[in-house]
Parts: sequence; C-alpha cells; structure tokens
Amino acid sequence: MATVDVAFKNIAPSGQIARSGFSTNQTFTSSASSQATTAGANANEYAQIVVSGGNIRYTVAATPTAVADGTCELVLDGERIEVDVPTGHKVAIIDA
Repeated sequence: MATVDVAFKNIAPSGQIARSGFSTNQTFTSSASSQATTAGANANEYAQIVVSGGNIRYTVAATPTAVADGTCELVLDGERIEVDVPTGHKVAIIDA
C-alpha cells in the first residue's frame, strides 16, 4: 500500500507547467482495487501524481479503471510525475 496524492494543476498561459496552485487534490491509500479521482481535470490542467510507500500503476480516462497487469503506467515509490489529462478525464490508481 502506498500513499498517492493526485492534484490537478493549471497549465500557465505560456504553455508552461505552473508549479503552484491546484484546482483539485485527492489523497489515496492504494490497494489491490482500482480507485479513481472523484473530479475530472478542468480545461488547461494536468495531473501531478506523487507516490510514497510503494509502487502503483495508473490510467487516465473518462471513467478509468486501473489494473495491475502491466497495461497501466507504472510509478515507482518516491516518484512525482506530471501527466497530460484531457478535460473531464480522471485518474485511477492501483497497487503495482
């Protein structure tokens, strides 16, 4: 089980990633079951995923379900990644 923080953050008008501020932030304790954010990304947002305490897999979709079989992207313990998310789409996570 890992602690996973998913924050939808703004992309600056210049197209650069804004390093501060967020519209939605959700923290999960990962498990063998898929868990998805309750909110989707707004226009011009990306998702920042921060993992601590174990490896996870994630996926992005309008109604996402993460699976641990290798078809979803891997995030290692201690990593922070930034992911493009289409407007309205959510992030789902699961233990790797």
